[in-house]
Amino acid sequence: QFDKYKFGVSSGSIGAIYQISIISILKDRPFMGFYGDSITEGNSVGSTSKTPYYRDRFANLIGEKLGKPYFVSGRSGGGIAGVLERMKTEIPTLRPNYVFVTIGTNGGNTEANLNQMIDYCEGFGTKVILNLIPLFDGSTAGKNTIIQNVVTARSLMSVKTNVATSVNGD
Repeated sequence: QFDKYKFGVSSGSIGAIYQISIISILKDRPFMGFYGDSITEGNSVGSTSKTPYYRDRFANLIGEKLGKPYFVSGRSGGGIAGVLERMKTEIPTLRPNYVFVTIGTNGGNTEANLNQMIDYCEGFGTKVILNLIPLFDGSTAGKNTIIQNVVTARSLMSVKTNVATSVNGD
């Protein structure tokens, strides 16, 4: 919803568009980029009083606590394929030091897909923090097993959001 790039014509009439350049409002290299689905996007969370979109989504809370430049690239209903597509546009341009990835709730994760994403980021010198997804239903454990296997095999940093969001360990 939020990555509909806008552009205008400064003079003349619009013809065919052959190239679009993406320009960031970030003044410095971002320390961290947050990637994921609606959990990262902050779908229906907080207010629109603060940029980028939602004041109290976890990405903004963490980014502000870090006190360093950051950006948020979460899309409701998204999966690993969409995350990788956005990364192919954003990582080469923005070159964050870290990406904080929370993806898998909507399915599509495989160890091969996650490893492809990590390899892509690391190719630009970006370190990946790959998080387990919050508890939701009976399928979450299997989805988190895939993520944990990749985290363990690659010795990645990870946040166990499934633990942080549980009620009495359930």
